[in-house]
Amino acid sequence: VNDNSASTALLHKTSVMVPHRLLWLAGVVAVSYRVNSQCSETITWPADWHLGPSERQLCAINFHRERGQVQAQVINHENAHLPLPFQLPAHQLQHKKPLPSHPLPTASVVYELENACVTSDHGLTFDDTRIIVNNMFYRKILPKTRPATRVNHHILVNLVVKWGDSLQHMMLDTLPRIALLQEIYEWFSKMPKELIYLIKPGPGAQVLQHMFHVPSSQIVLAREDALHCAQRVYFPVFEASVEIGMVPSRGMDPIMPFIDAYNAKSPSNDPRPVLLYLKRPQGHRRSVEPKLEKQFLWALRRRVNTTKYRLHVWDTDKKHNWQTDSRLFRDAAVVFGPHGGAFGNLPFSKANTTVIEIVPWDKIRGPYPGEDDDSTRPCYWAMASAFQQQYWQFEPTRFAGFRGTDIRFVPNDLIALFDQLGYLRPEAEVAADERHLWRKVLLLSGVGLLAILWYIRFLRGSG
Repeated sequence: VNDNSASTALLHKTSVMVPHRLLWLAGVVAVSYRVNSQCSETITWPADWHLGPSERQLCAINFHRERGQVQAQVINHENAHLPLPFQLPAHQLQHKKPLPSHPLPTASVVYELENACVTSDHGLTFDDTRIIVNNMFYRKILPKTRPATRVNHHILVNLVVKWGDSLQHMMLDTLPRIALLQEIYEWFSKMPKELIYLIKPGPGAQVLQHMFHVPSSQIVLAREDALHCAQRVYFPVFEASVEIGMVPSRGMDPIMPFIDAYNAKSPSNDPRPVLLYLKRPQGHRRSVEPKLEKQFLWALRRRVNTTKYRLHVWDTDKKHNWQTDSRLFRDAAVVFGPHGGAFGNLPFSKANTTVIEIVPWDKIRGPYPGEDDDSTRPCYWAMASAFQQQYWQFEPTRFAGFRGTDIRFVPNDLIALFDQLGYLRPEAEVAADERHLWRKVLLLSGVGLLAILWYIRFLRGSG
């Protein structure tokens, strides 16, 4: 880019370009401003991270009150909360505390820093005076890898998140940031050629190319040994987000047309909607007790047969490709199973898809005062809600933590939920068909036996 001022004017607007329809849907207002405030926290930043002459104190920008003098595009979400999940079975929940309304981020923010750098592992963005901390998970945590080189760019969009090289974390943390950029700037519709997107190696770069049509020449993989710097850095974050994957209400609306267009490219080979069970490998974290799982799937398949649905067991232990799996999740009427990364494919599922997560509600709600929040994971509740899917939390009878195995639940309770939602044939009809089938089997067996006896008698008589 030869004309730096022209490219800056193209990308840096004093008024935010947000479609009024999206703002009306989300109930938010976007503003662009600079906030002057005292720095309430400083971080000692090693000199070699900027390849500069000395160590210095940087102002840590975490929340609204700490933004300092930073240019930012902001969409406020005051008092935003997740819609309460549907819950079953009731008899397992009677002794539990009331379900609180889980808070969502207080604001969606795109920071705009001049002459700034990005660390490759955590995605922290900083300039000579301040550091933008990527939500609570990276507060006061310096990256582990010392950069060996500094890579310079002109205009950089920071999409680097920790663990972003895995599909589920890319979908939980990177995809909402893409949606935010589209809502504010409409970049993925207009595709400015000046932008370079910095993202972790893995499926994220493929999603940018195949779903959002970003040219490969505008995608840079974040090298672990490099510090990526630019004359201007755009950094999308969600303020006051205390859990991974917490997405503002209707926060995915701006990218829904891209997902729908991608899904429409590949027609389905089987017109029957899928009941998609996400099976975790035996003995792995959060796997279901093998004997119980086998009995449950047999009983469910028995009720699904001869309906317009088909049961598919998606084994997470097998090799998968997100482009192939996307079609399966697109065709799913129900996605269900124990908590796990396979739910990261939910963005490919349609609105109103039923999502059933086998997880204690104590493990998906926000902590009560005085409780440790390290073991709560409401991410797929938030993801399903953002994509307007119907989220059910199903209570197990045994759950040994997120690192434990052999989850147990009552199969009949889960089958009853499928029955309640209209996905199964009535038990009386199935039982009647089975009786009719057995009568046929017995009749044919009797006829066959009589034929054999007659033939034996015939052979003896002719001899």
